[in-house]
Amino acid sequence: MKDLSPKDKTLYFVILSFSRFLAHLPEPFFKVVCLVASFLVRTLARKDRRIISQNVFRVFGLAKQSRSCRTFADQCLSSTVYCSLETLRAVFNPRAVKILGMENLSKELSRFSSSQEVVCITSHLGSWELAGHVLAKASSRKFYGLAKPSKSPGFSEFLNNVRIRLDIKVLWTGRSSIVKDMMAVLKGGNILGFVMDQKPLVANSPKVDFLGIETPMVSGPATMALHFKCPVFAVHVVREGAMVYRVLVKEIVYPPTQTAEELTATFASEITSVIRAYPEQWCWNYRRWKSN
Repeated sequence: MKDLSPKDKTLYFVILSFSRFLAHLPEPFFKVVCLVASFLVRTLARKDRRIISQNVFRVFGLAKQSRSCRTFADQCLSSTVYCSLETLRAVFNPRAVKILGMENLSKELSRFSSSQEVVCITSHLGSWELAGHVLAKASSRKFYGLAKPSKSPGFSEFLNNVRIRLDIKVLWTGRSSIVKDMMAVLKGGNILGFVMDQKPLVANSPKVDFLGIETPMVSGPATMALHFKCPVFAVHVVREGAMVYRVLVKEIVYPPTQTAEELTATFASEITSVIRAYPEQWCWNYRRWKSN
C-alpha cells in the first residue's frame, strides 16, 4: 500500500468499501443492485458487445446483428455481472454463498499423499476466484495461483486483498523468477493453479485447438505436470442460481510420454468442453484472437 499513488490508494479504498457494502446488504437489496448493474452493463458496454459479437461469430458462426447473437451477448454480460458481484459478496460474507460439490473435490485430492505435487487448470468461466478458494479449502495443501497484475496498481492491490481472504497465494506472472517460483511451489507438495485460457506472455507458445480455432495457449501447466509427473485436475465453479455455485472437477489422465504441446492441446480440449456446456458463463468479451 505504501508504494501506491494517492490516486491508486483512493481507487483501492473505494472498491474495498463498495465490496464490504455489498457483503452486508440485505439479500433483497443485493438482488436489486445486481439487477440494476446488469441492466447498465448490457446497455452501456458497447465495446464489450462488439468483442463478444466477433468472438461468437468466429466460434458459432452467428451473425453479429442477429437476434441470437444479441441475446447471447446479454446473457454473457449478465452472467459476468452476477458472478463478479456475488463473488465479492462471498469474499466478505462467506456465509452468503452456497458452494455445492466440495466433497467431490476433497475426495479426489485425498487420493494422493500430502507431499504429492498437484497441478490444477481452470478458465474464465463462472467464478474462477471461487475455484481457487475451493482448492485451498478442499486440501491440507497450500494453493498458489498464477495471475497477471492489473494495469492499475490500486486494482491489483484490491485483487491481492481478495485472494488473501480466499486463502489464495498469488504468483504474479511476468517476473524472471516465475519458473523457479512455480517449481518451488510444487516441490513443497502444494497445489499450483493456472487460468489456461488467458493470452500467454511468451511469443512462441504452442498453438492448439481451442473452441475450434488455432490459438496460442500457455504451456506452463503441461510443462510442470510432465516435469513432476503429477496429477492434473480441471476445476471450475459454475453458477447455478442466486449465490449458489457448483464445483466441477475432473482428473486429466495423460501419458508421460506426451510432449508439452500435446498435453497443452489435451488441456485446451477439456476446457473447451466445459465452456461449451456453460457458454453463457464464459467471458466472451476478451480479445483472444488477432481479429479482435
